[in-house]
Parts: sequence; C-alpha cells; structure tokens
Amino acid sequence: MSDEIIREARAENPVTANKVATLPDALAREAYRLDPMYPWVANWCANLVDYAGLIEEGRALWKRLCARWPDNELISWNVIAHAAARLDWTWFDELVAAGEKYKFDSPTLRRSIGYGKALRAPGAGMQARALKRVMDTLSRTGTIPTSSFSFLYRLGLADEAFKLIDQASFAYMFDPELRSPNGMIDDGLIFSVLHNSGDMMKDIRFVRLCARLGLCDYWVNTGNWPDCAEAVAPYYDFKAEARGLVTAQGNGSTVLPKVPGEVDQI
Repeated sequence: MSDEIIREARAENPVTANKVATLPDALAREAYRLDPMYPWVANWCANLVDYAGLIEEGRALWKRLCARWPDNELISWNVIAHAAARLDWTWFDELVAAGEKYKFDSPTLRRSIGYGKALRAPGAGMQARALKRVMDTLSRTGTIPTSSFSFLYRLGLADEAFKLIDQASFAYMFDPELRSPNGMIDDGLIFSVLHNSGDMMKDIRFVRLCARLGLCDYWVNTGNWPDCAEAVAPYYDFKAEARGLVTAQGNGSTVLPKVPGEVDQI
C-alpha cells in the first residue's frame, strides 16, 4: 500500500518530478485526500510537503488552507513559520496582521513570529541573544531542542551550533522515562529542507548530530537511509561518514571525532 501511495504522489506532482516523494509526504497526501476538511490533517500535509523540499507546492497549499480556514490558529502559526523560513516578508507581514485580526495569541504563534523576526534581522545583536538563550537552556536542563541547532545555523552561527551539539545530552533519545525537549514538531525540523534551507545537512558535521541522536546506528544496521543521504552526495559521502561514526562508538569511544581545527567549548 505504501509503495502505491508513493507512486501516486509522484504521478500527481509533475511540477516537482525531479524530487522523490518520501513515505511521510505520500502518506500525508493520502490522509489529506481522504479527509480534506480536517484542518489538523491539512496542516500536517502542508508541513510534510515543506519538509520534503517541495517549497512552491507547499506555498500553494498553505494559501488554500488560509483561504479555507482563516480563523484557525494552528494553520496560522504554521504558515507564519513557513513564510519566515522562505524569507517572504511581504507574506509574513500579511499573515501576522491576519492573526492579529483574529486575536490569535498562543505561545506557539508568538514563537513563530519571533522566529521570523530573528531570520529577518540576523545581525550580531540577534545572534548574541539567540546564542545566549540556547546556552542558558543547556545550562539549566543539560540539553537543547534539536530545532535550536538548525536555527543557530540559519542565523550564521554554524560553528557554535555544532560545538553545542557536542556539549548537549541526548539521553532522552535512549530512555523513555526522560522527557524530550522537542515537543510535537521539533524532532523533525533538522531534516526539513525548508527550515534548514538544506544547508545544515550539507555540512559533514551534521552526521555527528545524527550519530548523537542514535540515528546513524539505526541507519547502518537496517539499511534504511534518510533522503538526505542522497541529497548531500555532491558535498560528502553521508553513508560512509555515518558508518565511520558508528564504528568509532562501537570501539568504545565516548567522544565523536572532531573536524580538524574545532575546539571543545564556545
């Protein structure tokens, strides 16, 4: 059934035929087809289209959802984050104004607006404030939401993001009794082509984050590789890097290999 859904998703998407439909993307399309009047399903379908890198298709779908449900706050804060990630500030301002019209004021909506404001003016002051917030979170909790790493990367703090990855604990990935800091949506944002602009995944150090999350061990042992392994092939060998990191951990190393020239603390 899943293969059939993927084939149909590819066939229905001639504009982006050069991109491979992923299973989550295809399943989200099927759920939306079955129940197009359920805002929650429609919202996540649009999000997963974004994650797959089908940016123009995602924009068109978000616009349809906004027209259908202008008073739905879930769709509002998600589409605001979409517009911000696209750096489409005219649309961003329109969406924020629409949210004000309907008196939307949830913490998540404010977070999406803050995300946009940071990407809109990523100067030294914004970088310093964002880095301080993340470091304060690390100091207070011992860990950092994974979306914070891609956010810092987009602000121009790539080296700082990867150094914090080495300092943070990801014990929650291996202990079901520990609470994840990622909430409902942050887990997948590191693989979102839209929110990462694909750039963080093109950095070979990205595989270290995947290893610390336990993902490399899963990929190597199952052969079920993520889409990004193929997408970053022009930049480095994702699979070879993942295998090397799994081997290093299997040999009893508790510290993953560093890129030459890196320092341990920021």
